Amino acid sequence: MSTDLKKKLVAAGFEIYRTLPGSIALVERVRENLILDSGIRLAPSAKGFTVRVIFRAEGRGFPGETEEQMLERARGLASQAAVHDFETVAQDVVPQMDPSHPGIELDRFFEVTAEREVLELEEAFAAIRVAFGWLRSV
Repeated sequence: MSTDLKKKLVAAGFEIYRTLPGSIALVERVRENLILDSGIRLAPSAKGFTVRVIFRAEGRGFPGETEEQMLERARGLASQAAVHDFETVAQDVVPQMDPSHPGIELDRFFEVTAEREVLELEEAFAAIRVAFGWLRSV
């Protein structure tokens, strides 16, 4: 991932959580000493840049609901992105495994991913700022 792109993100006031293959994950700062993965990504694309937002419903928060009901919760969160020209590109069920006990599933995340293609980096920054205002996880 381009060091120049990361420097521009930081200069624009964003914090980088980690660099992934093909994209940069941004930080959600919960408080001064606690950072989390925001679910917001920026990636270079053939047309310019792709802003990606992952909306999540955590299974443990809604015991007894079906997989479809959980995905509907995530789709409900993602609906706010459609107003800002984001398109849903994926739906996934992601098991959260116990790192101390391989094979034990602790939870399942029901995720809907929305993307928006932009031409200019400033457009991407504006879209990211809007996305930080959305509720992205329940």
